[in-house]
Amino acid sequence: MRVIHLKRFEAVRLRAFGDTVIVTLAWNTPSGALSDASTTAPYSATLLATASNGAQVFYSIIAGALPTGLSMNSSGVISGTASSVTTANFTVRATIGTVSADRAFSISSYGAPEWVTPEGRLGVLSQDETFVYTVLAE
Repeated sequence: MRVIHLKRFEAVRLRAFGDTVIVTLAWNTPSGALSDASTTAPYSATLLATASNGAQVFYSIIAGALPTGLSMNSSGVISGTASSVTTANFTVRATIGTVSADRAFSISSYGAPEWVTPEGRLGVLSQDETFVYTVLAE
């Protein structure tokens, strides 16, 4: 039996022609921005591409980098806690056998908000009085 690996993005199909099996690879995770990461909480996202024969797909970053503090394993799981505020652009390669497919992603990380409103007493209310005060954080 001969196995042929083909790159396909539109659909995942397994077709048999005599003793030849064609294996295709398709991304399930859309390209573009993944969910935002925070410098104050753990982050986790899983990238997914599917091989038509059910074989395990391996992932690697081939261009760019994740935000500092995040890492990706060969199963496509991105995890960690971002340690800087940034927007990171990177390209991931999904590989099965001799076929691969690349996809571009980005992750924006943000820090804890900083209070703009001064600490302290906001005001004193008398009976039947309305008080409006805007509290700000950046």
